[in-house]
Amino acid sequence: MKEKVIVGVSGGVDSAVSLYLLQKQGYDVLAVTMEIYKGEPLSDTIVGNSCYGREKQDLDDVKRLCEKLNVPCHIFDCSAEFNQKVLSVFKNEYMHGRTPNPCILCNRFIKFDVLPAKAKAEGIDFDYFATGHYVRTKKIGDRVYLQKATESARDQSYFLWQLSQEQLERVKFPLGELTKTEVRKIAAEVYGWLANKKDSSDFYGGNYEDILQVEDKIGDIVLSNGTVLGHHKGFWHYTLGQRKGLGVAYPTPLYVVAIDAENNRVVVGEATSVMKTQIKARDFNFYPFADMTEVPVYGKVRSTQKPVETDKIILSDDGFATVFFKDAVISPAPSQSLVLYQNDCVIGGGFIV
Repeated sequence: MKEKVIVGVSGGVDSAVSLYLLQKQGYDVLAVTMEIYKGEPLSDTIVGNSCYGREKQDLDDVKRLCEKLNVPCHIFDCSAEFNQKVLSVFKNEYMHGRTPNPCILCNRFIKFDVLPAKAKAEGIDFDYFATGHYVRTKKIGDRVYLQKATESARDQSYFLWQLSQEQLERVKFPLGELTKTEVRKIAAEVYGWLANKKDSSDFYGGNYEDILQVEDKIGDIVLSNGTVLGHHKGFWHYTLGQRKGLGVAYPTPLYVVAIDAENNRVVVGEATSVMKTQIKARDFNFYPFADMTEVPVYGKVRSTQKPVETDKIILSDDGFATVFFKDAVISPAPSQSLVLYQNDCVIGGGFIV
């Protein structure tokens, strides 16, 4: 019998092409889609494609592409779990002046956990779960590691560092060896209408105020010495490391270097203030596959940043780690992820403290 793969399909180009490729490779494929938001759009100012706040068009596209391939499609309501494990965390972290990444939480707890679990609960038996992420897996010793995608500009391993061994052993990433240009070409040949659909740029395409549901509150924008440079409408409009849109004048470029949520203050400083060579992280996991004196470890604190070589890593028994870098990294933000690599494989990560 054919091995069965359930494919997490979002209505976008990448997951649609993944579904097609796995079908072409001879697997018995079935599409599963998660609903994480129910109701009318949160705002009429939502721009671009996003996975939260506006789903009807994406769900219609899922049904249409599945009909094209004659593939069964199952839609599962994951909104309650998303609200509990992702959205509530996002709100709490943001309102405490931190910068959470909801995509990382959603991947670990909803897309790769709740969604396939709901499929199994409905009696759908399967051998693998697949998505349209640009990433690969690699078996080294007795562990499966995430491996960067062939096209480095599209690599999404940073967003998947929390996946467990059990999840990695039963996952397929059909796009890991492909470029985005190749994927869009396949989409044009197979689906036509879907090929030019824009990629998602964030989990929500509107103003975060729509989700936080908090009214503006005037506060100070200050230098680290307390000098007031201007005012803002609420610290939640800013993120650590932000440079543009600060609304204050100064002889040199300024960055957000700290957020004082308790006093509704945004602290700004020059570029040197956001350069760090030492970072502490919580909920840390670390599984190097080689001696670090032979194969160096690199770390990145934002998905788009170039990895920086580490100098030393100190682990503690309570799940914390302190990572020292040979060169400074830019704007590590509390609650963002610090992800570590050996060669092109993810060997660990944690949430920045």
